[in-house]
Amino acid sequence: MALLVYNKQQYFHRSLKTKMILESQLKTKLLKLYKKYSSNVYQAYVLYGLPNFPLSFTQDLREILLSHYRKVGTYFSKFNRQFKKKEKKVISELDRKIQQRLESYYYELVTKRVTYITTTAQDNLSAYVRKLSQLTTEDGFQLSRFDIAKFLKDTLNSRSAGKADMISITETTQVAEKAKEIEVEEMVGDADEFELDELLGDDVPDDVRDEILSMGGAAALAAGLISITKVWNTVIDESTRPEHADADGQEVEISEPFEVGGESLMYPGDDSGSPENTINCRCMVSYDF
Repeated sequence: MALLVYNKQQYFHRSLKTKMILESQLKTKLLKLYKKYSSNVYQAYVLYGLPNFPLSFTQDLREILLSHYRKVGTYFSKFNRQFKKKEKKVISELDRKIQQRLESYYYELVTKRVTYITTTAQDNLSAYVRKLSQLTTEDGFQLSRFDIAKFLKDTLNSRSAGKADMISITETTQVAEKAKEIEVEEMVGDADEFELDELLGDDVPDDVRDEILSMGGAAALAAGLISITKVWNTVIDESTRPEHADADGQEVEISEPFEVGGESLMYPGDDSGSPENTINCRCMVSYDF
């Protein structure tokens, strides 16, 4: 295959290894953010007796996620071309198109994510304060402002690792898989006549072949005249969702969704799915031309 050639086992393991490295980098940054957040909450409660949510959290989170998205997207938007050689200027132009699409995606995604994470953090903080304000000491006295502040800080710190881990896995998977999807779509759009001709195989009638070659890859793909399939690959271990284990090996057209856990997902981590079906997902997609 001219457009895409890879060893699937190597593809699978390299993707997993790279995702784990990127997840670890994001988790480190998130742990620092949550530590800063808990300290700010503690200081505000000691001073004012109010569970003030630090405004800096939202901006810091946005910057951290955008930086991470770009790092993940830069790597995985070239993932399918690692065994394909092209002229430098062609790759440069193709990358420009891919990155332009990804940038729009990053900003759309980061707005959703920051809103969701921030709102959840605010709700949790308010719930912690309500619960703590109802508690009393062993002597029957209400907890002091200092005691509540300390409980808040300790509670937030104790839960930060789990949250950072969840966010790191979820965000890395979603952006990596979206970047790969965009790359494949743009690869076909960038394909020359020779590559398109080889992609079509021997079963396409001459008149249809001529029409596709004259249209170009992108238009032909959009019109459904070129078949590219994608395969859902599941990491199988004790943490795997049964529904995702069942989806392992499922193959569909690139423009069609996978059916996973009763939901239609374009790729692992697709945020059109429910949190129960996408959070902490470690699955990945491979593409067959």
